[in-house]
Amino acid sequence: MVAASLKHSGVWPTFLNLLQTRRTHPGDLALRGYTELVRNLIVGELLSAGKGLAAIPKLTSQFTENCAGFKLTEQEGYLISLVEGSLSIEKLLRLSPTDHFTTLFNLARLAHLKAIVFSP
Repeated sequence: MVAASLKHSGVWPTFLNLLQTRRTHPGDLALRGYTELVRNLIVGELLSAGKGLAAIPKLTSQFTENCAGFKLTEQEGYLISLVEGSLSIEKLLRLSPTDHFTTLFNLARLAHLKAIVFSP
């Protein structure tokens, strides 16, 4: 079922669907595992696009014009505060207080929300 969703809908809709399903079945370990697998796919896509860790995130005009409209977590808000157009993903990983995987996932989510883009 997850593979079919990935094929037809993509990683983000599949991830969001898994999160919603986990809310109704919080003890389901298989759902937890599938969620983590899809999170890995999301981070993998981020790293395989463009320059990988050398990519530089920049704020979008959509974000700067309406930052209050974005519902960001504290971790995402902290990352946004570091995005100033010259720090690479690699440097952000060193500055972030969270583990590398979580930081990469949060950057991917910010890109998905169109709060940031990555310059080549």
